[in-house]
Amino acid sequence: MRAPVSRSLLVGMLACSVVVLPAACSGDDGAGGDSGSDGAATTAAASTAPPITTAAPPVPVDGCPSGDWLATQEELQAFYDTVGAMTAMSIIVAGDAELRLGADGRLSFVLTGFRFAQDAGGSRIDLLVDGSIDGTYTVDGAAMTTDALVATATASASIDGTEMDVDPVLQNFVEQFPFDGAGYRCDGDVLVLDIAVGSAAHVMTLLAI
Repeated sequence: MRAPVSRSLLVGMLACSVVVLPAACSGDDGAGGDSGSDGAATTAAASTAPPITTAAPPVPVDGCPSGDWLATQEELQAFYDTVGAMTAMSIIVAGDAELRLGADGRLSFVLTGFRFAQDAGGSRIDLLVDGSIDGTYTVDGAAMTTDALVATATASASIDGTEMDVDPVLQNFVEQFPFDGAGYRCDGDVLVLDIAVGSAAHVMTLLAI
């Protein structure tokens, strides 16, 4: 019989699931199982993560990858399937997201009613995020680097229907932003990102808005 998983460990599992660099979560144990696709956070507590750093002056970006890009639910789910495979977790997401890369070097990753669900150690974890992560980005050759990221999002999270502190989750997500260090290439109306996921790589295709 599997021993109960402590709440502190579950919070750590959720934080490691939301980020996209599973290498940072390699010390977690006991995660796994399937989760439903229509789970929603059962609490309404709102929280905003504090700024990580003072915003750096943006640097203009001429052409690709500047623009407004849509990450569909299907693309995001495929990405989290890769994350789940690397972390032995089953992750279900619901909702699209927008990656806005300004020609002035500013970025905004917008999540509107974005839902994230997983089972960890037999317990259900639900997360709801509404807002954005804002900062700056630069490009060097075919790689993109992000900086000065701040979460201006509200969120609620629960474990088996009981409210949990969501601040560490948002903080962790900001510190390990999905697209930092990603390779990129533009092909007409699509932006293709090569995102490192631990020792693997995942290709995500975003559509021009």
